[in-house]
Amino acid sequence: MFTLAIANQKGGVAKTTTAANLADAAAELGAHVLLVDLDQQGNATALTDATARVFDGNAFGKPQQLTVSDALYAAQERAGAPVQAGTVHQVAVPAGQHWSPRLRVAPANQDLAARNGETFPGAAQRLAVGLQEPPGPLDLVVLDCGPSLGGLFLAAMHAADAVVVASEAADNALEGIPRTLEVLAQVRAARGGAAPALLGVLPTALAREARQGELLDFLRSSYPDVLAPVPRRAVVRQAEGAHAPVRAFGAAGREVADVYRQLAEHVLHVAGVRPSEEVS
Repeated sequence: MFTLAIANQKGGVAKTTTAANLADAAAELGAHVLLVDLDQQGNATALTDATARVFDGNAFGKPQQLTVSDALYAAQERAGAPVQAGTVHQVAVPAGQHWSPRLRVAPANQDLAARNGETFPGAAQRLAVGLQEPPGPLDLVVLDCGPSLGGLFLAAMHAADAVVVASEAADNALEGIPRTLEVLAQVRAARGGAAPALLGVLPTALAREARQGELLDFLRSSYPDVLAPVPRRAVVRQAEGAHAPVRAFGAAGREVADVYRQLAEHVLHVAGVRPSEEVS
């Protein structure tokens, strides 16, 4: 199992679009994939049309959705409490009808805000613990990080094998990259220097304007691993509105879908997952 975080402290830079379409592309290539929504806004949950399971046996007699917040709490509710592995898998549900049948989603809602502020010893390791011991085949976990460098971001960095920093080619979006990489380096040092590795910086929503080209050149001169950019196309918004992957729009979405497919192939290669026909 290989865990990849999609991150940037800035919001509105297509992290969720990237995480969901990358996860779907990897699943379409034959991998078993889990997409974990780590944003209290639940954008990845909504985009993938994932419906959280409902638990109706709580003390208040009201139905309660089972989400990543519950999974993290169950993994370790407080400092010194028993640790329970595999809790994230217990809240995972299938993605909606337009998405690959090999894609599952660990959903989120506003309850996740409570987990973001928890800083007790062990809190940053809860996600990694919750991802242990998957009940079935699992090749790739994609973490959709929220626009914050708080507790959930640290948890993602402690759980991830690698990170892709997604960023639009815009001045305000690029400002988030250095701080994100700084925290990434701090966590890597705390983990002994091996992980998480920086898989690359992914330019998103790239337009054909001259200024966009200048900013792309700046990215390439500033960072060693800049991945193939995702073009800005209207079909991306259409797909989001339909709660569907870009590939579901056929020829209209092919240019963008091909970029995500190539990125998925790269990720699976790095992860050591065999290509489509051979993946069980």
